[in-house]
Amino acid sequence: MFSKRIIVFTDSIPSKTGGGISQTLYNLLKGYPTKNITIAIDKLKVNQYKPINDLQADILPINYFRTTVSLKNRIGHVLNKLLAPVEVPLNALFSKFNNKCLPENTILLLSTTEKTIFFQAYFFSIQNNIPLIIYLMDNWITQANMNCYEKKLIRKGFISAKIWIMISQRLNKCIADYFKIQKQVLIIHNPVEVENSDNIFQFSEKKVLPIIYAGSIWEMHLDGLEIISRAVEDLFIDNFKIELWIYCNQGFLIQIEGLLKGKHTKYKGFVNYHELKQKLDDGWLLLVTSSFKRKMEPFTFSSIQTKTTDYISVGRPILSIGPDYSACNDFVEEWKIGYVINTTEIEDIRNYLIRIYSERDKYFSLSENARKVAAENFEIKKQQEVFYMFINNVAK
Repeated sequence: MFSKRIIVFTDSIPSKTGGGISQTLYNLLKGYPTKNITIAIDKLKVNQYKPINDLQADILPINYFRTTVSLKNRIGHVLNKLLAPVEVPLNALFSKFNNKCLPENTILLLSTTEKTIFFQAYFFSIQNNIPLIIYLMDNWITQANMNCYEKKLIRKGFISAKIWIMISQRLNKCIADYFKIQKQVLIIHNPVEVENSDNIFQFSEKKVLPIIYAGSIWEMHLDGLEIISRAVEDLFIDNFKIELWIYCNQGFLIQIEGLLKGKHTKYKGFVNYHELKQKLDDGWLLLVTSSFKRKMEPFTFSSIQTKTTDYISVGRPILSIGPDYSACNDFVEEWKIGYVINTTEIEDIRNYLIRIYSERDKYFSLSENARKVAAENFEIKKQQEVFYMFINNVAK
């Protein structure tokens, strides 16, 4: 099962203190022999990433050429436009310096949200004649700012890939339809450790009912979070004691400074992944937010956020808010692991939260099913076994 050597090309080094791609890759790979893992990192960022190389894997420095300049003005815009056409040819040239003498059983696992890393991984697989496996977690490909040549090269990468791994069937369909190609695909969600526990939410012991949000807060999350915050503030005015507790990196505080002006939306600090479950145990509901904004639709429609499986592993129902096309809402409904809100109307949300509170039997039934679904379908050792068998047997 461990016959293949894996070279990982990513912009999110597998780490137990990361989130999103970084955390999912760490969870998937931490059961694989370290001696069979190599992580390809931008040569200029090796020292930056070494301290968080939690897999203790070998590091392969890679030469990248990026043309994008950081000037956020008209000059920067013009320079970026002028330099864009040479980025791929120069990366192709730089890739010749990345050639390595590799064992025959080597495969390349690509999981990134950056086109330059995608190009170099593709060039590396071609020049070193090793199978390429693409693992995609959101639909950045169809939204990236790319010229025609770059799009063609990305398509070639997907065609040449031995197999695809996707976070959802919806994402697979989006990519297949966009490039008009089909590949063998494996659907893999964020794997989680599920503890045998009788820990249930004790309503009688709680002065407030916390709705907990844990994770990054990007534009694809923010408006849903704002809506829940407003509903919570309104409910507390009516003496219905629900609070919104937010755990996130301090770097996201600027995103939520407006929310924190409310008395009952509270920033609870940053929590490391290995301490997360202890915090989630305090939650009445665990919150997943997807954007209602049309420009975020490609992400909302196709991406199942990694926090969903983390949440259900502690046996708490999810509260998922997003438009009716939200993949996260669909995931929650399909597995019967929580509650779904697909409206922005505060009064409707308030009434729904009151109903959730009053229907205790349903709440405990969803709690029990959440833990069961996590244990039977997303438990880390089971997911790892599927992943390892797939890449070792199919990618021949």
